[in-house]
Amino acid sequence: MRVFAPLALTTAAMSVPLPLTLQQPLMSAVLAHREGAPRSVWLNALLRAWAAPWVARELLLLRQQHDGSFAVEGASGESLLWAELLRCPERWDGGVAGEGPAAQALQQWAPVQMQVSDPRFRPWRDAARRDRLAQLEAWPLECVTGARVLLLGRGADRADGAGGVNASAQAAALYRLGRLLDRDDAEIAVDA
Repeated sequence: MRVFAPLALTTAAMSVPLPLTLQQPLMSAVLAHREGAPRSVWLNALLRAWAAPWVARELLLLRQQHDGSFAVEGASGESLLWAELLRCPERWDGGVAGEGPAAQALQQWAPVQMQVSDPRFRPWRDAARRDRLAQLEAWPLECVTGARVLLLGRGADRADGAGGVNASAQAAALYRLGRLLDRDDAEIAVDA
């Protein structure tokens, strides 16, 4: 497992310009949100659009639940790993399902890389391998309304992420996504 430097997701992240490959889908998500589209529609579309520039076969947004499990909140597409995370969610409780990349990223509050072969990834290994994933990265999102983690699944051909978006642009994009999710959560709470 590789741990990156801790994230400093503050308003300074807003000053980092986003490449158009991240900015345009984010703006489309903001517009869809403002027009009242359901979160699942604009979030899944955003994750699908972000998969290529992030050099990821799949992107999954996980949200920590009150019981300590992580629920899949959005996905770039349906996959075997997506289905397995629905069946056997990663947890934040230190058990067998609590040592995966999402739990590690939140514990360290830093992006984490984990190979599919890592013993801590055992509960989801078969599904990830059938999806031809070799490595996952987990990036924590700073959200007022709950802990979230973006999982990036990469194949062996792109496990190094070469040719993708740099770390500062990734952090800035995630900061902006966190603010959008917070706004949406606040609107849902008002409507309830």
